[in-house]
Amino acid sequence: MNTEYYQKERLKSKNIVSNISNSLKQIQWKIDELDKSKRKTDSIIQKFGIECYKYNLVEDFTLAKDRLDRDIRLILNAINTNKIPLEDDSIEKSNYVNDILSSFEIQLKGIDSKQLDDIENMQLNAIKKGIYNKFMLTKSNIDREIIKAKFEKMQNRSYVMKWLDRFFDVEDEVDGRKENLFMQIQEIDRAREKFSDNSEPTKEYKIVDILADIELYLLDNRSNRKYKGELAQIKEIRNNINSTFSIDCSELKKLIIEKRQSRLPVRLSKNLSRLIKERQKAIEFLNKNGYVVGETKEEPIVEVKLTNTINRINSLSDGIEKILSI
Repeated sequence: MNTEYYQKERLKSKNIVSNISNSLKQIQWKIDELDKSKRKTDSIIQKFGIECYKYNLVEDFTLAKDRLDRDIRLILNAINTNKIPLEDDSIEKSNYVNDILSSFEIQLKGIDSKQLDDIENMQLNAIKKGIYNKFMLTKSNIDREIIKAKFEKMQNRSYVMKWLDRFFDVEDEVDGRKENLFMQIQEIDRAREKFSDNSEPTKEYKIVDILADIELYLLDNRSNRKYKGELAQIKEIRNNINSTFSIDCSELKKLIIEKRQSRLPVRLSKNLSRLIKERQKAIEFLNKNGYVVGETKEEPIVEVKLTNTINRINSLSDGIEKILSI
């Protein structure tokens, strides 16, 4: 009786292992797609010379799948050669092994390859963030230097100018203007830290929106010869965008007009003091140029599904290796 039960359980084990192996074969085509997608996105990353968050972990995915594939072959060999003890005193162990393997089969089938279809879109969004960050870092170099030069000019005013400030009783106004300039420099530096961050995107980035910002900045600084090198870098980003992505020209023109209108100076109340007006203008500059004042706490807009899938496959390998050690 035990011998028949043993043969039945052994056949059941082989069938389950075979099903697991077939599920792994179904996953392989998705790995091939992810590998092709990674070559595409890596080419864009290299072209723009950027760093960004990595969603496509096809190398880790392949390692996890290959490890599970190897463990499946090992346990099938153990079953075929009767190395897994299924003697009279091991009936419970036989049931345990098959229960665990059945659980693994269900878990592996639960990995829906369709869940991985949006990896490329997620990676492209991370790339767009990287492109935007590179533009903003280059742009902020120029903006910071211009503001810093104004600050240092006021900070290093001659003795005669300082005497005139006291004579005309405008020392407080001058100090206030210096504070505003210093505040702008600090906020730009804070923003630069964010632009240097390669963390997961917390929003959707639109390439046409980034291109509109670039075109506007180049138009506003077309006669600026002092920062010729930085502007050349921004032009290169623009040219790479045009040669890499499909851009709707009518949408781009519309966005440029809208952004231009939104950046027109805000009319301030005549009742405000000059210092308050200067402060509001400084904050307005930061907001309109992407250097947002204050902290915003946001959560990633998507779940890192590929990481979860890799962890699940590795956990299955851990379980099978535990069975093999029985």
